[in-house]
Amino acid sequence: MNAAHLHLIINHLPIVGFAIAAVLLILAFFHPAERGALRSAVLVLVLSAAGAAAAYLSGEPAEDVIERQPGTSEQAMEVHEERAGVATALAGLTALAGMAALLLAERRRTAPGAPAAITLADAPERRPTVSSAPVVITLGAAILTSGAMAWTGAAGGEIRHPETRGGALAAEPARGQSAPASEATPAAGADRREREEDDD
Repeated sequence: MNAAHLHLIINHLPIVGFAIAAVLLILAFFHPAERGALRSAVLVLVLSAAGAAAAYLSGEPAEDVIERQPGTSEQAMEVHEERAGVATALAGLTALAGMAALLLAERRRTAPGAPAAITLADAPERRPTVSSAPVVITLGAAILTSGAMAWTGAAGGEIRHPETRGGALAAEPARGQSAPASEATPAAGADRREREEDDD
């Protein structure tokens, strides 16, 4: 297994992980008295952020492996790297937001004014709920980060798959491939016409 293979394995974790965390955060929002969904969401956020960091750090070694192979788009690699930096930063911030939301929820765990030995099950009438604002903020951040990860992954796919490229990337000849005949330089066309006239 080389660095490129390792990068391809790791980079799926944050793409899927933040989407799963968003679903768990929705459950936490609609069930504010239960903390299981919120705790699970924060765990997934932290693991996904760690996966995003690992994918980002493995990107440079992976580039060294494939940059000279035929069919590789250098421009797509640059775009992918720029997007990865943004997405990784969002991943870290989202994980921090999730931990802050969980910390606020845990601080409200004991019913106000009740002794520490009394649990929420013993005092259901005063059962505190998870504050919705931190959960909503974290949910929005998770959705944004999930989109950023998919956006980054799309650019990564264009590095070796020319059929997925669009816009300026579609017009860029991949490494090891020559430009289309229609894009030949005017000078080359003039030289060809001169040779044809000499042959006549």
